[in-house]
Amino acid sequence: MKKIISIFGILFLSAFFSAAWAANATTISTGGLYISIILDGSTDWNGMADGKMPNGAGLVAIKFFPSAVNDVLVVRNYSPTGPEIFHGKDILGGGLADSGFHGRVCYPYIAASDCTLATPANARVIMIFDQITK
Repeated sequence: MKKIISIFGILFLSAFFSAAWAANATTISTGGLYISIILDGSTDWNGMADGKMPNGAGLVAIKFFPSAVNDVLVVRNYSPTGPEIFHGKDILGGGLADSGFHGRVCYPYIAASDCTLATPANARVIMIFDQITK
């Protein structure tokens, strides 16, 4: 019974995430409580763009897989001028991760102007959540 409930929960959350972030001009894929984002290099990504999560999301981790050495990713809270919640520059290659959020409720926002990506289509950001608050 638990497996059936878990499967339905994952399917529901996948559909929820797909609907929540479909409006952004970036490549989005989802599954369970994560979202994978490929930025286009010119469009901001606003996790709260369409009001699906007016009370934010419980962020657990951000993983950044750059397109090249010295790529920079900045994730802010609420808006393009909000406080930084992640600022990473990959100087060695191989990616960066920050899992120190511990479910803190956030409103993730990535301003394209804050980021430096050699080839945006080859970089990926994965955000992992533990809850969605409505």
